[in-house]
Amino acid sequence: MVDVELIKTKGIEKNYRLGSTIVQALRGIDITIENKEFIVIVGPSGSGKSTLLHMLSALDTPSKGTVLINGRDISKMDDHSLAMIRRNKIGFIFQTFNLIPTLTALENVLMPIEPTNKDKIKMTKQAIVLLKDFGLGNRLKHKPSELSGGERQRVAIARALINDPEIIFADEPTGNLDSKTGGKIIDLLKKLNKEYGKTIVVVTHDESLLNFATRKIFIKDGRILKDVKSHLGTKHRGTGTMNSKSINSEENSLKETKSVKKKPSRGKWTARKHQKINEKRVSKKVGWRLNVKTWLK
Repeated sequence: MVDVELIKTKGIEKNYRLGSTIVQALRGIDITIENKEFIVIVGPSGSGKSTLLHMLSALDTPSKGTVLINGRDISKMDDHSLAMIRRNKIGFIFQTFNLIPTLTALENVLMPIEPTNKDKIKMTKQAIVLLKDFGLGNRLKHKPSELSGGERQRVAIARALINDPEIIFADEPTGNLDSKTGGKIIDLLKKLNKEYGKTIVVVTHDESLLNFATRKIFIKDGRILKDVKSHLGTKHRGTGTMNSKSINSEENSLKETKSVKKKPSRGKWTARKHQKINEKRVSKKVGWRLNVKTWLK
């Protein structure tokens, strides 16, 4: 299967002016994001990872270099074209959820389709299916203030999926959650990658998320320090060479292999036992002789 390039950057730089000072947030970044990858971009605060996310997701344009989305240079697009790309091809998950407090969970999920001509009845049914799939079937009419942090983030993820985007960007998706709830959100992102076939790009300072990535990008001072592909993660993707069923069957076969491992015959076992006993006797004798020689000196 040929990998499809969704996004490609060529030498992108981003500069910000703070008074008389020019801050270089990004310094010559080259990245290619392919279809159905699960990428984690990690770096300390101020490393440029959030700025990079803004470039990749067409929220901002670079000061220098190019960003190609499906082969189109975003720096040459007008505002309307950029809005269409963000609406139809990209989904966003934010650290602070960004839900509208006066709307219900279902209404928040449906917000991205408001400017479109899509069938509202059909999309409402799809939104309900998403929320039920995320364990929120009994929270459809609840407002954000009536939901826990993990439930709000799941609503935000459902909203990111409602327009069926090719790629989902998550900016510190577990930053405002406890470790247990954050783990559930990561499991959900893995599900989107494996079962829904979505490309996931997570930006975070939490290095524990690297365990779930098929590709790991380390960034510091606006530069990429390391870009590593995880063959194990790629192998386990639902759209790759192995699906979840084959993974389970492989694990079961390994267990079976261990369980049916043959024990040595009684004759062999007895021989090994006597061999060990003899070895102990020899070692004792040698040790005793060495002690005697030491004492005679």
